[in-house]
Amino acid sequence: REHIPDGLDGSALAMACGPPPMLIF
Repeated sequence: REHIPDGLDGSALAMACGPPPMLIF
């Protein structure tokens, strides 16, 4: 997982954190 699009990376982080990327970003 070196070059992953912001969309996938954001989704993974968001799902790990809790709320969806839309709320975070």
